[in-house]
Amino acid sequence: FSNRSAGAGRTTPPAVARGGDPKRAVVGPADKPSSPALAAGYNGKVIARTQWTPFCPNPKDMNPLGDIRKITVHHTGNGVFTDTGVAEVKDELQTVLRGEMGVGHDDIAYHYVIDPAGRVWAGRSLRWQGSHVRNWKGVDNRTGNVGVMVLGNFERQKPTQAQLATLQKFVVQLQKQYKIPRQKRKGGVIDKNHGVFTHQQLSPTECPGDNLQNPWDKQLFPRLLASV
Repeated sequence: FSNRSAGAGRTTPPAVARGGDPKRAVVGPADKPSSPALAAGYNGKVIARTQWTPFCPNPKDMNPLGDIRKITVHHTGNGVFTDTGVAEVKDELQTVLRGEMGVGHDDIAYHYVIDPAGRVWAGRSLRWQGSHVRNWKGVDNRTGNVGVMVLGNFERQKPTQAQLATLQKFVVQLQKQYKIPRQKRKGGVIDKNHGVFTHQQLSPTECPGDNLQNPWDKQLFPRLLASV
């Protein structure tokens, strides 16, 4: 799961808990709806945030993302989740949002989520910094960092083949769009300010779990774009 910053007195808004708040989400260019059918698998489109929640965070509580220079891969890290149905995935996304806000975050921590069917869902708007990686050893892991979360606990389960296939395709798409190389080196040392990483490569954590980290290292990461 994401690194959770301390927060007190915040509760999930009615729109998340009960669906009764009429306030609508602010939709940006990256949040445009895909096919209404929400077919399984990844077809190059992202399912709009408005497809799973009407909640809109207060811009006054958010920090601008800035120029995108890094991508970080996560897992949920809660209980096992294997459902592929649209309704079940929407419920899980709402559960993740409630959990995040319950610990003081102002919105879901991640910018994108990949479900077990391989669909990609919009999370936090790319206008705003995520809360998915803490700053560590002088490295700013908040600004310019796009968080991609794969639904499931990959210490306890394995990602589906659809998730792995989508993760590779989607990260490459982000690399091309934002001109992010696989990784850079300065003086023989990996530059953690630019590139594509998993959560545990940026700060101490088990995320994204051994069952995702291993195929990431052996299969997916080598297939990413070395330069853009």
